[in-house]
Amino acid sequence: PRSSEYDDLARVFAGLPLPTKSKVSAVAAEKSYAEYARKLQADWAQYQQATQAPARLWSEQVLSDMGRGPVFYPFSGPDLLNPLALFPHATSYTLLGLEPVGTLPRASDSKRLNLQRLRKLDKVLKHILKRNYFITDSMAESLGPEEDSVGVGAVLMLFLGLTGHEIVSARVISLDAGGGVIAFAPRHEDALQGVEVVFRPLANPEDEKVVRYFSTDADDDHFTFTQGLLKHLELQGELTSLTKAASYLMYSPTFDDVRSLILSRSRFIVTESTGVPYHFLTKADVDISLFGLYREPIPDFSDCCEPDLKEALESDARGPLPFHFGYETRSHLIVVRRKPGWVM
Repeated sequence: PRSSEYDDLARVFAGLPLPTKSKVSAVAAEKSYAEYARKLQADWAQYQQATQAPARLWSEQVLSDMGRGPVFYPFSGPDLLNPLALFPHATSYTLLGLEPVGTLPRASDSKRLNLQRLRKLDKVLKHILKRNYFITDSMAESLGPEEDSVGVGAVLMLFLGLTGHEIVSARVISLDAGGGVIAFAPRHEDALQGVEVVFRPLANPEDEKVVRYFSTDADDDHFTFTQGLLKHLELQGELTSLTKAASYLMYSPTFDDVRSLILSRSRFIVTESTGVPYHFLTKADVDISLFGLYREPIPDFSDCCEPDLKEALESDARGPLPFHFGYETRSHLIVVRRKPGWVM
């Protein structure tokens, strides 16, 4: 059975109609909520038309062989929209970001608290629904550990509501030393903290899935030495890895470990030039498909220019990218498949 509390909260966050006698119907009755819902649904309709629907169609045509394997999406923040669009048949999604988990929303919260959260959600969504990526500094203003701050769990629930999913359960989690998922214990505040949401598509309720977001830096000091994190990813077996709008962090030697995990354990990699550097991908025994157009980085990242990628896109691209991906309006994607016979 679904978790009516979390599912109803997801519908409130997404500006959707509620079941009769819902515990959060008082929030939806507020005048300020009607304006929030109207604006969100209008922004979502534009995002669907410009990004979500074209990405789903493109995925069906290009990525259909990537199946139901686990998806790993570092540097993601709470962006569940892109992995859902590109890999809708996956059974699990693991997201890493700097944003604190915060508190899980509850239907028992006061009206004032929920409305405060709704206003903060509006600020969080401003960039991703317009540009298809989050801005870290802007997120820091809205996502926090305080009781009246919106948590990452609320953002994930909102995205699941918008994309036609029903929530089964939600909880705050951590990892044990062996990589197993455990309930987060507040007395262990230094432990890795995450949020887990189990959900299923309304159109196919038998297809249960899980998303886990962990709040951590992905540099070598944290990625490798945070209890259970590396082991948790290794236990998932062959990965489908996604990176986008990743600030060119994996060009730096301080992010060697997360880049190495992607390169060594991924059967499929979908990235663009701000994520896994192209010259690392060409060294592997893989098939590479290119889509879209390359644009040089902004001056702050001029040392991350990839002339070999630009040349390859100009000569070998398999066509334009019909949706916005990454920082630039002229987007591109690099799709990497291991060759037959690959063993992890």
